[in-house]
Amino acid sequence: LQSLACVERWGYERLEACGVAVGNDVFSAGSAAASPVLSQLRANVLNRNVVRTANPTASFGAAILAAGTVLFGGNLTAATRVMSRVLESHAPQPDEVDRYQKTYQLFRAACAQHGLG
Repeated sequence: LQSLACVERWGYERLEACGVAVGNDVFSAGSAAASPVLSQLRANVLNRNVVRTANPTASFGAAILAAGTVLFGGNLTAATRVMSRVLESHAPQPDEVDRYQKTYQLFRAACAQHGLG
């Protein structure tokens, strides 16, 4: 699970390096979103809030993307906030964020040893 969270963090870092504003809240979908343990782990590794909404399905996500483009002028954050209802949110825990920072650095070093990023 830590590896999944590390890959996710790396993905967000790559997006930000390309100029994409990721924001502090990560909206979680799928069956894994229902796991408070995984959500807290992700919040700590990502150092972002991990939020589970009432409709965490792909089809609802597609509806948000469509509405964000058409009704919200491309502002997907606004579309998500208006169209979603939060069931729970997991905030990063500072002590755990520090601990997982070291784990993340080891993960990135291992990736670099294998010629990845």
